[in-house]
Amino acid sequence: MAGTVVSGVRAVTEALEQARSVNRVYIAKESHAKAAKDLVNRAKAAGIVVDYIPQAKLNDLTDTRDHQG
Repeated sequence: MAGTVVSGVRAVTEALEQARSVNRVYIAKESHAKAAKDLVNRAKAAGIVVDYIPQAKLNDLTDTRDHQG
């Protein structure tokens, strides 16, 4: 994975709103948060690939458990 990793639903949503280059969005399979669902819809509308991955893998990718799904 090259480039900057942005974690957190709000931070990624802000990156999309600012038209920053977003290559892919990872969402925890277990997430049922409305904010995560809204982020998925926004990313898909922008043509960004959305991958649903296990929570443990998301924790590893972000080096934290505080990524909001």
